[in-house]
Amino acid sequence: EAGIEIDGALVELTRRGLLRRQAEGEFIFKHALTHEVAYGGVLKSRRRTLHDLAAKVTAAVFPAEIEERSAELGFHYERAERRERAAAFLAAAADRALLTFSNAEAIAFYRAAVEQIRLAANSELPARDRRARAADLHERIADTCTQIGRQEEAREALNEVAALLEENDRVGRSRLHRKEGSSLVADRQPVEAIEAFDRADAALGHSPADQDPAARREWIEIQLARGWGDYWLGRTEQLAAGAERVRPFVERDGSAQQRANFFRNVVLAAFRRDRYVISDQV
Repeated sequence: EAGIEIDGALVELTRRGLLRRQAEGEFIFKHALTHEVAYGGVLKSRRRTLHDLAAKVTAAVFPAEIEERSAELGFHYERAERRERAAAFLAAAADRALLTFSNAEAIAFYRAAVEQIRLAANSELPARDRRARAADLHERIADTCTQIGRQEEAREALNEVAALLEENDRVGRSRLHRKEGSSLVADRQPVEAIEAFDRADAALGHSPADQDPAARREWIEIQLARGWGDYWLGRTEQLAAGAERVRPFVERDGSAQQRANFFRNVVLAAFRRDRYVISDQV
């Protein structure tokens, strides 16, 4: 009966030109001002309830489109003040935006998710989980900013992550210094980049006897990232020596991407050494 009443009201509002049908079962206000007036007339507590209901109904009616509608669900849960759910869907919307190279949109979604994490109560998300989730989101912001050349913003986001990481997270702290170094390389600051890579090595404290697979992978990443700093400083011998030093570890433990980056460094060293003549080795 309630459904019939709602359908009738929607038909009448559409007839009067206040709404228009957007898709099957979906209506939107025809004019933004009408929407503002109608929305403003609803009590805040009632709005929260309606947004929560809208999110639940959307998920129930379109179960196969949850990922596609992550931004919509994030919006409703944000307005419903369901902080943890809002953060999860906004982060999913950001990840989805990255797939279509909508990088600025992705950064905005990640930042909105960070704000929801900040506002979450302990009963909804314990403090330790809030820190971990916020750190992950800030790091995604940093990675995206680095990709699109917003290097200063990237390093600011990395500083936010550093403030949230556990003190004993040596791999995480090392990774942040490495990413800082890569951002400085992109900004053509190779001296500062090499210093950041040195800090990454120091934070990791890795040795060949280290049995932690995550630490081994991170050490390889640092040595490979160093290559760009050496290249821009014209340090051909260091670049070639670095490639040879990391070679056995890449051959044994390296990922496909790390192997590709190893060969990149070998080629960069050969270019510097041979003054960009394409040798047989290259």
